[in-house]
Amino acid sequence: MLPAAILQQRRLLGEGSEGAAFLASRRDTGRVCALRKVANKVRYGLDQLGRELYADSFDLVHREMMVLSRLHGVDKVVQLKGVYHMEGASFFELEYLAEGSLYTRCGGPTAIYVDNYGRSTVSESLAREWARQLVTANKGLIARGVYHGDYHANNIMFERAGSQDLKMIDFGNALLFDPSQGNTFVPNRANLIGSPFIHAPETFVPHGVFDAEKAAVYAIGRLIRQLLCWGYENISDTSAYAPPVFGRRDLSPECIALLTQMTEADPTKRPTLDECAASPWFVPPPPTRTRPAPRRKTCCC
Repeated sequence: MLPAAILQQRRLLGEGSEGAAFLASRRDTGRVCALRKVANKVRYGLDQLGRELYADSFDLVHREMMVLSRLHGVDKVVQLKGVYHMEGASFFELEYLAEGSLYTRCGGPTAIYVDNYGRSTVSESLAREWARQLVTANKGLIARGVYHGDYHANNIMFERAGSQDLKMIDFGNALLFDPSQGNTFVPNRANLIGSPFIHAPETFVPHGVFDAEKAAVYAIGRLIRQLLCWGYENISDTSAYAPPVFGRRDLSPECIALLTQMTEADPTKRPTLDECAASPWFVPPPPTRTRPAPRRKTCCC
């Protein structure tokens, strides 16, 4: 049941396997927010008398609360405003990001960055703008000891209409580590989730340990390739395969070189987030200024 004394539900925003999201507003201030509903107990069967049996899952809710609290103030990451616990469900009050996801704009039924043949029309300059923000977000995550754990285009939202400003959402599957003394290694869980195309191969090893920063670099590289090459390549979220040659022919050598390096199978060969941000594709050389040719004097005699 919704915490109706505090929040007024407006409409359903979406449903997933682990919960639902609603548009709501606070009764005291009228401020619009997004409300994420997550079960804090799960029905798993009936007893001999036919009564429903439930298993407590509040530990998962508490974990997500801890992750979002750790990310308070991180740039390009959705911010938590409050949490409300009700019988059977907990509600996360989050800032409302009004303009849909990367998937909505680039691959969904209402996509605006596709041509009549379903191929991506995302320009390199636009992809660069998105990638730069994702690098900023992930630098903040790594600094706070958080690996997102579920990278895909639906978990990156636009802040408002007519804007290219992004924020990362949905930290229910995040992995935590101790970032002190420059540590970026995170232990994996037993039950793995995520897109095989986007997530780094080393993150699919149960109980393994991997470098969170290098895995984030891989995910950003694969995601940007997916957005640029949508419809040009035979790629799928459910397969790790990517053609050795980029299917889109108008991409610059700098773009292809960086995305190839970011998605190396060997994490030691990938750049860091700072190295990505300093690459020639992220920071193109300034335009060369040519001096105008001197005007020839004409004789008036």
